[in-house]
Amino acid sequence: MIVSRRSFLLDALAYRVRLVSWPQLLTLGPGSTAYARNLRRLLRRLEGSRLIRRLTVLARPAPTIEKPLFRWQPGDNLPPFQAIQYQGEKRNWAPVKAVTVFLGTSRLANVLGGVCGQKLNQNSVTHDLGVTSVYLHLWATDPDLALAWQGEDIVAPSRHRQKLPDAMLFNPAGEPAMAIEFIGDYPTARIVAFHNDCASRALPYEVY
Repeated sequence: MIVSRRSFLLDALAYRVRLVSWPQLLTLGPGSTAYARNLRRLLRRLEGSRLIRRLTVLARPAPTIEKPLFRWQPGDNLPPFQAIQYQGEKRNWAPVKAVTVFLGTSRLANVLGGVCGQKLNQNSVTHDLGVTSVYLHLWATDPDLALAWQGEDIVAPSRHRQKLPDAMLFNPAGEPAMAIEFIGDYPTARIVAFHNDCASRALPYEVY
């Protein structure tokens, strides 16, 4: 699937994720000096058009995602909750450092009809970057499936009295097909609650 960097970035920030870091954007290209230079030009143009904004924040580096920590679907046994929690916790050794991130603006939301432009929650930046890593992994491995991804803020209005996952994959009929959750500093009880909610709705999920 061929999509311009401009279209991909604006779509991602409007519908899929809350923010993306400069290091994450670099992984989308060949890693050459020319790619980085052209990417900087694109970002400056989008900032000048007030479609994105740039911030420097403190966060742990986003993890490299290779596969889910756990997959579950109706009929499967109970997950090994403590083992999942331990795998997620192991990623928290990296120190917090300054990182440049890009967010969609309210103008972008007006143009594309997505959800962006809200005030950044500094306490959730590390988690949000982790969610972005999951989305970029899915885009790299199955871009058609990545197009079924809707971010937490898009999904929120439809999840009345339900746990709100970090993202949801929808089938062609527009029905929820899989919940996506990135676990950071999650206690085991929170993972259990997420599982119980999905199980009560017979909703498959992947935990990263």
